[in-house]
Amino acid sequence: MPYEIVLNARAKLVHSRAWGNLSDAELLEHRDRIQAHFEAGTLDAAWSHFVDFSAVSHVDVSTATVGLLAANNPWPTAVRRALVAPQDIVFGLSRMYEMFSGAKGQNIRVFRTLDEARTWLQGEPRQSKAP
Repeated sequence: MPYEIVLNARAKLVHSRAWGNLSDAELLEHRDRIQAHFEAGTLDAAWSHFVDFSAVSHVDVSTATVGLLAANNPWPTAVRRALVAPQDIVFGLSRMYEMFSGAKGQNIRVFRTLDEARTWLQGEPRQSKAP
């Protein structure tokens, strides 16, 4: 899967976009690149993440990789992350990731359209739960 990661420091937004074949290897590589940005101090909990799978044409992703990505994701729990997945198969895998991540307290949502995702990302910050 060809992909790109664009960091918008002014907006504190990471925009990831994938196209073509969506595969396990590239998803794991993407996660590693995001992790490296956190380790370098480029990213922190003030950033949001927008992932656009709109141009994905083929999917070769295992459910095991989806679970691994959710279990080993570098994002702090308060960060808003929106995934755009118009295709049914990508939407289903993304919803699985959302459920696994949500169980770990992650603030992530999956949308069918770019506009829905952008609207949600610009919404009010997540409120922390009382102890």
